[in-house]
Amino acid sequence: MGGRMVDFGGWDMPVQYPAGTIEEHLRTRTHAGLFDVSHMGEIEVRGANAIPFVNYLTSNDVSKLIDGQAQYSALTTPEGTVIDDLLVYRFAEDHLLLVVNAGTTEKDWDWIKSHHTDQLLELHNVSATYCQLAIQGPDALCILHEGHALPAAVLRDARQRAGDRAFGFTGHGRYQRDDPRQYGWRQLHTSECYVVFAEYCAGCRNHR
Repeated sequence: MGGRMVDFGGWDMPVQYPAGTIEEHLRTRTHAGLFDVSHMGEIEVRGANAIPFVNYLTSNDVSKLIDGQAQYSALTTPEGTVIDDLLVYRFAEDHLLLVVNAGTTEKDWDWIKSHHTDQLLELHNVSATYCQLAIQGPDALCILHEGHALPAAVLRDARQRAGDRAFGFTGHGRYQRDDPRQYGWRQLHTSECYVVFAEYCAGCRNHR
């Protein structure tokens, strides 16, 4: 797509496309943009005390989440200073996923591990295991539905929970799909939605 590539923490990342940043911005704000954010860090927290553990480390209230929801939060010190901002996803009462920034993944991982004292609690740095594809913009759900990237029931559920799941730095909703790294882009390329994504793409990020 002609992106100007730079190195970002060991990832090949385009910082600008021929259309220019204004066109990319307007496309995402008026239609949708596809972002490969696989460089982000992912940390799994599993066990009966997963929610109290993450509540102790972060500023938001994880207990308010139900299965399938997520919240924006901050990883903080006991003094209240911020280590990093992050997203907390709840898959089950005993299974949470923390999505942290790429440049601070190791620092965040070390901080979280340093507070791990519960033998029934499992922590896993799965950053090298998953890819993340995020589509953002007012047409995001429509494109996912037309491309069959998500079943209609899941899309209806996402609409109902938009207030809990609409994250994104673009000013519009962000709907994210996490896949084992070997499947993420291959699944998109073999679906009808790839053509639609390519048409509206406003800053795809490529990874090694």
